[in-house]
Amino acid sequence: VIAMTRVTKYTLGARFLCTNEECSCSAGFHYIRVHAPGATESATVRNDFSCTICSSQLKEDVKFRVLGDKQLVELTHVKALDVLRGHQQSSLRYQSVTLFLRDELCGSMRIGCLYR
Repeated sequence: VIAMTRVTKYTLGARFLCTNEECSCSAGFHYIRVHAPGATESATVRNDFSCTICSSQLKEDVKFRVLGDKQLVELTHVKALDVLRGHQQSSLRYQSVTLFLRDELCGSMRIGCLYR
């Protein structure tokens, strides 16, 4: 592990209600948005969703927003660090990889530690 971000929050899921009070979707759990891996925050929560029944605008019911934790970790092969020690490298090429940790995995890795 060569770098990592602090743990931050992201929207795991949200409930939306139709703004037209006469519509059947103005109550209940008709519109639930759930975070999909790789999606941006705006794909889950934004203000331009519309009701499929009456076409009115949907409004988020923030009491039902569910938040999760996320953290980015940068990993590289341990032999890639030999360049920093001045050792001659072969023709091999090493590339770092960004790992996206969520929820219970956040905080489980440490900078400088070796993971297999």
